[in-house]
Amino acid sequence: MEQRVTKSGRLTASEQKRLAILDNALAMLLEDGFDGMNMDELSERALVSKATIYNRFGSKEDLFVEVVAHSLKQNRDKIVTEDLASLPVREGLLKVAFELTSMFGRDDDMLRLCKLCIVVAERFPLATEAFLQSGPGQGTEQVAEYIKQWQERGELKPADPLLAAQQLAELSKTSIFDKRIFGHHGQMTIARCREIAEEAVATFLARYGADG
Repeated sequence: MEQRVTKSGRLTASEQKRLAILDNALAMLLEDGFDGMNMDELSERALVSKATIYNRFGSKEDLFVEVVAHSLKQNRDKIVTEDLASLPVREGLLKVAFELTSMFGRDDDMLRLCKLCIVVAERFPLATEAFLQSGPGQGTEQVAEYIKQWQERGELKPADPLLAAQQLAELSKTSIFDKRIFGHHGQMTIARCREIAEEAVATFLARYGADG
């Protein structure tokens, strides 16, 4: 859902309420899980009535799905930015890969949300589907559009842009995500994230680079 703004560029009061509900619901979900998210407490935290929450989102389960989509859109906005098209291919790929390695390696909230969606997958398949679509799904589609532009400029070999975007994301998880998701490693250092991002791009360009 697009954010609604006034002519001055500010969020409308309605959209401010919506974001307050989503942001506070996310914090509660990460703290206490789905069953521990109390709607009375959420209304107090978000400074809205409980009726407002239900009128906007329908149910606690529907709110959960919206929270997942909202949170992952925020991550996508950090990873895929409008300036990518103007960057040389290596610089653009490195920017994407570093944002990915930083998310996988340093964003504890994203990790908790991912684990939560795994835990409740059988109870709330729509939340898991929202996670897959709003994260890996739409994220790789957006990266694929820039890969296509770099291909059209002759900076990458012709290939399936979506598959290439998916491979870049997988390369950016190397030695990070599995350890983190199973609780065997804390946050990665920024230096380590950058190192993995650089290796991911080097491997990617070895396969897809126009000069490779």
